[in-house]
Amino acid sequence: MNETVLAIKQNANDLELKVSGEGGVTVVNNTETTRASLAPAKLTDIVMSFMTQDDTALFKDSKFSFDFANWKYSSSQYSQPVVRAGKVFRPETFSKTMYMLCTTGARKALLKHIELGKGHVLNVGKLSNSVSVSGSKNVNGENYSYCSYRGYTISIKPN
Repeated sequence: MNETVLAIKQNANDLELKVSGEGGVTVVNNTETTRASLAPAKLTDIVMSFMTQDDTALFKDSKFSFDFANWKYSSSQYSQPVVRAGKVFRPETFSKTMYMLCTTGARKALLKHIELGKGHVLNVGKLSNSVSVSGSKNVNGENYSYCSYRGYTISIKPN
């Protein structure tokens, strides 16, 4: 069983968050999101971050700051491949793409979902101030690979 806990501590002027367990927690910031239409969906500038084991975040003055676990490291690869994946809305496809972006130097990914000639295109990219860190840790007797990130943007447009 894949168990993940997000512990939240409320202080006078802020919230502290900490992740424990085998999975992760997605944080979506839509304060800069532009919505052109809902049907078909057309959204741009959705900023997404992903926290895993031992990561913490502080929510203060309507902004998040992330502190990733000190046992994780940043990728030193500088390659810039573009990932292309089909069947975007299958959880494993999206998760694998985000993990690839997190563990390599790739700056963007293009995902397409098309059925009966209609669908959507998801563009995932890294902001100039984005951070990606990864590492391995033994949890409950099993080794897990983790990758955490902040500042990935997602835009959804009709195909």
